[in-house]
Amino acid sequence: FVFGLSVTAVMLVWALIDGFSSPDLLPLIPNLILLSLFYALANIFLFKAFKIAEASEVSILLASSTIWSVLSAIIMLGEKLTVVKIVATLLVFSGVALVDYSKSKWSLNRGHLFALLSAIFFGVAFTNDAFIVGKFNNVSSYMFIAFLLPSLTVILFDLKSIGQVRHFIQPK
Repeated sequence: FVFGLSVTAVMLVWALIDGFSSPDLLPLIPNLILLSLFYALANIFLFKAFKIAEASEVSILLASSTIWSVLSAIIMLGEKLTVVKIVATLLVFSGVALVDYSKSKWSLNRGHLFALLSAIFFGVAFTNDAFIVGKFNNVSSYMFIAFLLPSLTVILFDLKSIGQVRHFIQPK
C-alpha cells in the first residue's frame, strides 16, 4: 500500500494539473468496489506469491492475466471473440505453458496458487478498468481514484501494517 499511496500522490498532482474532473460516481459504485477489491487482492496475493515461490515462476503465471482479461471482457463487456483474439490468447497460453514445461523441476506450491489468483484478479480488474475509464473525461482523474481505492483497501485488510510504514520511508 505504500507504493500505491505514493503513486496516488503523483497521480493527484497530475490530475490537478490536467484539470481534475469526475463523473457521477454513484452509478459506478459496483465497479469501484470491484476495482478496490480486485486490485487489492491481486496485490496481496502477488506479495504472498513472491514470498513463497521463485520470482521467475511467479512472473510466468502472472502473464496469464492477459487470458483472464480476454475472458472477462467477453463476459463483462460483451466483447466479441475474434480469430485475432483467439490466436493472441493461444499464443499467451502457449508461451506460459512452454516456459512452464521447460522448467522440469517445477512443482506446484501455494506460491503458484497465489500467483495464479493474482493473475485472475489483475485480469478481471483490468477489464473493469476499461469500463470505468470510459466514463471519465480525463485519464489522470481516473488514475488517482484507481490507485487510491485499492491502496486504502489493502490497509483495511491489514490495519497493523500501518505501523510498519516507518520502515519504508527511512533513507537506509
